[in-house]
Amino acid sequence: MKRLNVDRARDLRVSQTNAEQRLWHHLRNRRLQGWKFRRQQEIDRYIADFVCPDAGLIVELDGSQHGEQQAYDEIRTHKLQTMGYQVLRFWDNEALTNIEGVLEVILEALASPALTPTLSPEGRGSRACGVSRVTMTIQPRLTQVFRFLHARYADGVAELAYAFDDGEPLVERIRFPNAPAVPAARQGAFDAALKLLHLVAGVSYYKAGVPPKIELADGPLDGATAHLVEALYLHGLAEFAYRNGLDLRGRINFPRSTISPSPLLGEGRGEGSTSPGVEKNAAPVLGLPKRTLVPIGGGKDSLVAVEAIKAIGGEATAVWIGNSPLIAACAERTGLPMLNIQRELAPELFELNRLGAWNGHIPVTAVNSAILAVAAILYGYDSITFANERSASAATLEYEGQQVNHQWSKGYAFEQLLGDWLHSHVAADLDYCSLLRPYSELAITRAFAKLTPYFDAFSSCNRNFRILGPKPADRWCGQCPKCHFVFLALAPFLPKPRLLSIFGRNLLDDESQAAGFDALLEYQDHKPFECVGEGAEARAAMYTLSQRPEWQEDALVARFRDEILPQLDAAQLALEPWLEPSAEHRVPARLQAALKAIDA
Repeated sequence: MKRLNVDRARDLRVSQTNAEQRLWHHLRNRRLQGWKFRRQQEIDRYIADFVCPDAGLIVELDGSQHGEQQAYDEIRTHKLQTMGYQVLRFWDNEALTNIEGVLEVILEALASPALTPTLSPEGRGSRACGVSRVTMTIQPRLTQVFRFLHARYADGVAELAYAFDDGEPLVERIRFPNAPAVPAARQGAFDAALKLLHLVAGVSYYKAGVPPKIELADGPLDGATAHLVEALYLHGLAEFAYRNGLDLRGRINFPRSTISPSPLLGEGRGEGSTSPGVEKNAAPVLGLPKRTLVPIGGGKDSLVAVEAIKAIGGEATAVWIGNSPLIAACAERTGLPMLNIQRELAPELFELNRLGAWNGHIPVTAVNSAILAVAAILYGYDSITFANERSASAATLEYEGQQVNHQWSKGYAFEQLLGDWLHSHVAADLDYCSLLRPYSELAITRAFAKLTPYFDAFSSCNRNFRILGPKPADRWCGQCPKCHFVFLALAPFLPKPRLLSIFGRNLLDDESQAAGFDALLEYQDHKPFECVGEGAEARAAMYTLSQRPEWQEDALVARFRDEILPQLDAAQLALEPWLEPSAEHRVPARLQAALKAIDA
């Protein structure tokens, strides 16, 4: 049997289906955020389509024939789960028509490696402790109620529980390393931040069924909290709704309290006293230590923010959520103290996916922001400073009267909502802001172009997050919208040989990349559903290159000059206006000197 399985696995690798080939293109060579996958891997008596050994994750693609062997699949899945694996199943057509949605679900599973098996010498999965089988019989898309059950915290672990209808709880855990005891003076603030985290993180589960009713075990919300989470679910899931053909307007309604707020305390926590100069609706001033949590994403933006804070002598900690080796390496390169928080999604979420749940993009920045609000109170920080640029507020497209913005939770509207809510419900001296809010992507890339120590460590590529490799190709796939945009945005500010050494190739001299750059320019289509700059600033960058001799003959620059430029107004293509900062931001007074460091 062993020999037969080996031969069959080899045959399956050679005769991959179109769906398997498409998914393997994104998983091979550590292209998915550095995770190592194997294809057609023998496990016990089975052959799994794709396996990530480090995360204990199996990904299976099912053709139409699998609809006739559901019983066998359930037995097989149960066996693999008892060996410690998570099993995700997708239909072939999902991989062929919605590969980005499939990859997002896989990344969610990789962020929650709670079921990682221990491999025996024979290579078979085993676990020292028992694994309870995830068994769910509900049809996610037919559920009627999404329930927020409880949010608890003990010994550095936050436990967030949800359920559909009367089903089994979906329990997520957030792990805060080396967590101190919550100071008594901060307990009320901590509880309020934990409650918000419960509400915000629920978006990952709500989207699986999108039921028409929401229930809260802790009772209704005050008006400000309900407004915040309803805006987040509506706008943060707008891309998800657009891609799935859903309309969430009028559907997302969190229970609200009918009790009018106190005229003195507004809708905040209403405990303790406020300091002079603090608005009446504010939560208490806690005297939080004057130091900053700076989220690190592995790309250029957060590194610009870090260096600006370091330039003014600010005390800061580099923080990230998850297991990305690329981000860990960038955080270490900053020289700052580091904090790595872990988020473990409920394993039942992946079973819901197998049962036909809706899936797609969620506002992950909002979830991370809520996690960091809890961390700020727990560890003692008075500011959470992201590196979200001005263009994050620009919609990707408009659909049936609603703006759809892939980056909504990175935009200024969400920053204002959450910042105000933290002041009124958690702590008047806890600031939430983006240090880079005044700047365009082009202004930020100009600042990053001076940070040469990071050139061999950073990557904004979402497909080829293969950090730790010594070659540029290990960090940049050269095919995705992020690679295209970062290359284009850096080109006006770096010597051409230096830019090519970062990417290992010239993306603008490759005619096969034309469609990708056209999308950035919003030429014949809207900009990609990605964290990229506005079409107008991409056009300004391309126009600048078309005027420089060293770039003029490259295939896509020449194409822009000959085909696209004649259709544009050259007076609107100047680079300089994009380099001017806006006055719109929420940067606290003690960090505003860092803005001058960015401008320098």
